[in-house]
Order: sequence, then structure tokens, then C-alpha cells
Amino acid sequence: MARTPALPASEGDTLFIITTPSAPSVEARRKTIRSHVMRGKNREKPPPRPSSWTSSGEDEKDGALSITPKVGGEFSFTPIPDELGPEVMETVRRLRRATVAIQFGPATVQSDASWFEPIVSDTACMHFTLFISKVWLNSMQGTATDKRQALVHHGKALSTLQQRLASGDVKQATSDSTVLVVLGLTTAALGFGDLANAENHMRGLHKMATMRGGLSEFKTKKQLQGKIYICVALSTGNNTYFFSEGLPWKSYLVPKPRNLITPAPGTSNSYRVTSSSVDGFLRCLDPRLRRVWDDLEECSRSANIATQCNLIVDTELYHEVGVSVHYRLLHLRFDSGTANEITRLGLMGYASSLFLQGHGIKMRHKHLCEQLEREMFSGGNILSTLPPQLCIWLYVICIGFVLDDRDHDVLRAALSQLLRAEGLTSWDEVRAAMKSVLWVNELHDAASRQVIESVLSEI
Repeated sequence: MARTPALPASEGDTLFIITTPSAPSVEARRKTIRSHVMRGKNREKPPPRPSSWTSSGEDEKDGALSITPKVGGEFSFTPIPDELGPEVMETVRRLRRATVAIQFGPATVQSDASWFEPIVSDTACMHFTLFISKVWLNSMQGTATDKRQALVHHGKALSTLQQRLASGDVKQATSDSTVLVVLGLTTAALGFGDLANAENHMRGLHKMATMRGGLSEFKTKKQLQGKIYICVALSTGNNTYFFSEGLPWKSYLVPKPRNLITPAPGTSNSYRVTSSSVDGFLRCLDPRLRRVWDDLEECSRSANIATQCNLIVDTELYHEVGVSVHYRLLHLRFDSGTANEITRLGLMGYASSLFLQGHGIKMRHKHLCEQLEREMFSGGNILSTLPPQLCIWLYVICIGFVLDDRDHDVLRAALSQLLRAEGLTSWDEVRAAMKSVLWVNELHDAASRQVIESVLSEI
């Protein structure tokens, strides 16, 4: 506290000692005022969102609507078909939880109401859902008691769909619910290994989407439709629909620099995993392939951060990255037995595990399996030139997420030999090696740990 000089007192007056706090300078007050005025105005703006692969680019503006409060539940005034009893609805709910990975992005939530609405309001959707639910339940229980009933519902779904398509009503023939049924039939055909029927359904879907004006015209289910297109292409090897010409090859996301991967706590220091050898390898790859790698790396990094911080992944952006990555990888062509080709196939397998699988669901794509088998089993020379952590990553992705069980023994033997040569003796060490390549903990840890610990137990 600064003291002011004592004022001289007049005769007979009481003397006061006046003290005042040190006042801030005019400049200090000016800075304080300026900081309050500018608060929040100089913050760094987020980077612009990448343009959509499946939308026309026009932003949809939400209007402020006055919504009357609901009375009762979502379906209080909707007549529920007799076939959808409580037991059937519970089976459908279980099926929904099991198939959430292919239909939505990680950590995405959709209400029961929006999911069940087409089932209770559309006859074809209802019969297809009953068909696939009974087939799924039979496969889970290992029985075939409801096989005949399932086929009856399948026939009714097809009959309703054919009548709708033959009616001449273009709006009904290309409605969201009609497209949803055809998507379901395509998925079922893929699951049953009926690739010819899956391809026929895809041609029909492509025609419907074209009549509607493209994928951007679908307000819902365009994420699922894009993924089904990719699944059919991975399974049949045929050309993909949409984006076949004028494909953009630039990175979809802003790439981040690769950092040194610190070994997990408690791991041996004899095998320090760095990104330098992988970086050197990446510099030798085709630039278009490198940009796909950058996008997958950034997407994986973001997914790991979201999981650790309990955040929700941007589902639309997640879907767009998946479409962009798969279409570019499917349209790239390299000679067999080259580093570019085996990396392209490895990235397709990894992208499949990231965007098309999850929650215990494993989708085997026939054409991708055949291509990877060719490169992994006949490309011994090229494998020996790859960084060891990349080879480990390739083996684990193939065993855990891509190839059929019949191919596992050969790959497990090769993986065992590689782990022994690198001196890796624990799951933490092997995981650190794979994380130096591409990895999403939530999606890859569980299945991969089973593979690695099983192989290590045999060394």
C-alpha cells in the first residue's frame, strides 16, 4: 500500500492520515479492458471440413420449428403388424446391436424409434427383417427349426418388392424403404456367399440411386449404401459404382507428422519401436498410396483419442473417410510382388477392419482374400524387404481380420518365426510394434491379442 503525504491540519482540526491503494496505470487499465473486449475473438478457428464424396455440397439449413409435445411413445398411434410380437421384437433388437458396426460409425447412437420405423410401416421391410432375424437366431443357436418360416418371409419380401417395382410408381420404387430392403438383400447375399445375386442387387441399387439423382439425394442410409457398394467390390473384384471417373487422389484429411512410439510401460528396452524405418519405407511408395496411408493414420489417431477422452466420433466424417479410402485403394493398380501392391492390399484389409467390421462381426471378402493370399504366400522375397513391424502388422491383420481360418496355420508359422527373430516375447512389445504402423486400440486389441499370445505360447 502506498501512503500519501499527511495533509497539514488546520488549527483545532483533528489530523487524518489518508492511505490509498496504488492505482493501476492508465496503460494497465487499457490492456485489461482490451483483453475483455477481445476475449474469444482471437481463438484459432477449426480447419474447414473436407468436401463430401456422397453429397452435392449444399449445406442443409435447419429451421426453428415449433414441435407439439408428444403424447405416448413413438408408435402409440401406429398399428403394429401381428407378426411383430414381443419375442420377435426382442430378436430384432439383438440383431440390431450385433450389426451396428456396418451400419453406423463407432460410438454412434441411433434411437430404437428411427431404427424400427421402416420395419413397422413398410411390409417389405418387415418381412425381410423377420427373415434375417430368424436366420441370424438359427445361426446363433445352431439349429434350423425356423428355416422354413424364414424362407416364407424371404419370399413375401421379394414378392412385395417385385410388385412395387412393377407398379410404375417411380417414387415408391425408389423410396428410402425400398432401397433399404434391397440393401438388406444385398448384405444377406454377401453373407451367404451368393456373389452373383449380390451383384444383381447392386445393379438395381445403382439404377435406383441414379433415378433419385445420386447418393446425395438420400437423406438417410447413404452411409450404409456406400459401404455395401464397397463390400460387393471387395468380394467380387468388379468395378465400384459411382466415383469411377475423375477420382480425387489428394489426401482427404490433413496428415499429421509421425512421432516416435514410446514402448509400453514394463516392456523390454531391447526392442525400441520407432517410426523411422516405416517412414523410410513410405517415402518409396507411390504418392497416391502414401496419401491413403496418411488418411488412415489420421483417422486411427483420432479414433484412439476419442476413445481415451470418451468423445463421440463424427459419424458423417468417419463415413466419408471410409468411402474415400476404399475407392482410392480399389482403383489403384500395381504389379504383383511389389511393395506398392502388398501395401495396397494390407491397407484394404486394415480399412475393412476399421470401417466394415467391429462388435465381433467379421466379414470375409472373397476377392480381397484371394489377392492377399497370392501376395502373402508367393511374395516371400518382397516380405523380406519390408520393415519388420510392417510385416508383423500384415500377418496379424490377415489372420485376425481378413483371411479364412484355413490360411492361418501358414501365416502363424511365419509370424512365429518373425517374432523369434525380432526378440519379441510379450503382447506389449508386439502391440508397440503394430501401433507404430496403423492401429485402433478399441477395434484391434482384443482379436489381435488372442492371435499374438497363442503364437507366443508356441515359441
